[in-house]
Order: sequence, then structure tokens, then C-alpha cells
Amino acid sequence: MKRHLLLIDDDDDEFDLLTTIVGEIPLLECSYANSGLKGIALIEATKPDLVLLDMNMPVMNGLECLKKIFKNNELQDTRIYMYSNSSAEDLKQQALQFGATGCLTKPSTLDSLRSILHKLLNDTFPGLV
Repeated sequence: MKRHLLLIDDDDDEFDLLTTIVGEIPLLECSYANSGLKGIALIEATKPDLVLLDMNMPVMNGLECLKKIFKNNELQDTRIYMYSNSSAEDLKQQALQFGATGCLTKPSTLDSLRSILHKLLNDTFPGLV
């Protein structure tokens, strides 16, 4: 059974990096939204298995997006990981309070991203990777 990962991030380069890695995992597909509003619409339409949500986006930041997602009762079980360059503990704590499954710091290399994604996928869907 294929799993669906959604990236919500205003940086197209992040999606390019992620799709490079996702292309190595046959049972995983990936989609992308470049804003919080588009991300919410995609979550509602596709019900992804896992969401990576950027903390720092214009118009609607990750925390605002997270709050809106979890206002919808049908999305309460969505696994959402905040995905940010920021490692500020207060932001991580807020994200967890608002319902995030966890928080990830964006890595600086493709190999680091691969390692983080493989660990996350193995923890969430044993045997997928």
C-alpha cells in the first residue's frame, strides 16, 4: 500500500530535495503545497498519511496553519511534523501544544534529509523504507 507525504513549504527547493529522496522509496508518493491555504485544501482533499509543515511562511505561518487544520474534526488524526530552520524550543512547544506530532529541524544536506526522512518513515510505517 502506497503512503502519501505532503510537504507544505513556501520554498520550491525543499520540494525538489524531498522528491529526490521520495523517488528512492517505491511505496511513497509526495505532493506539495507552497502556502498554508493550499496545504489545508490538499489535506482536506487527499488525507495524506504524513505532513511536513514549514514553520516560517508568509501570509499564514506554520502555527496558524496547524491550528486551522486541527479545527477540522476529520483531520484530528493527521500526522503533522513541523519542519523548520528554527530550533527555538518555544516554537516547538507551541507546535506540540497545537497538535503537531513532532518537530524536525531542516537539514543542510541531502544525505541528512534522507536520514531524517528514513527514520521518520520507519518510526511511522515500519517496513516502508
